Amino acid sequence: MDDPVTAAEHAGPVVDALRTGLLTDLVGLGDVLTGRAMARAAPGDIVHCNSVGLGIQDAVQAAKGERR
Repeated sequence: MDDPVTAAEHAGPVVDALRTGLLTDLVGLGDVLTGRAMARAAPGDIVHCNSVGLGIQDAVQAAKGERR
């Protein structure tokens, strides 16, 4: 997600998953793309991107991910 704090407070599916314990760790996509955080620690980990920002942010993030 582009902003874990906003997603944890306002993105319905993320809020519900945190509340029920299905989701325990939120990592910003920017941190993954810049190498400050890993998206997955094991092959079985699931990555879900929940964008809560502007459309232009989505386009830039998608372009960066495409190049990797």
